[in-house]
Amino acid sequence: MFIDLLYQRKTISWGGCLIQLFVEHFLGGSEIILLIIMVYDPYVAICKPLYYTTIMQQGLCQLLVVVDWIGGILHATVQILLMVNLPFCGPNVIDHFM
Repeated sequence: MFIDLLYQRKTISWGGCLIQLFVEHFLGGSEIILLIIMVYDPYVAICKPLYYTTIMQQGLCQLLVVVDWIGGILHATVQILLMVNLPFCGPNVIDHFM
């Protein structure tokens, strides 16, 4: 996909488009979920300071990471499934997409 920046003809294959869309939605969804998870840590530290080490154990942190990855994959998969059903026909040209 990066090689297309050097050429005048700016086309992308169907599979390349789906991969690009999946990766962008996966990273975006994971980032939003990560920001939500990052808010939980100060909440526990401020609201329950004596229980912080009990609540924020390594198992919970690992679970939050797994939730982040699975949430990003689910978000990206739903977006791809919704996009695949759209009708694409003719010489569609999209300038500056993504």
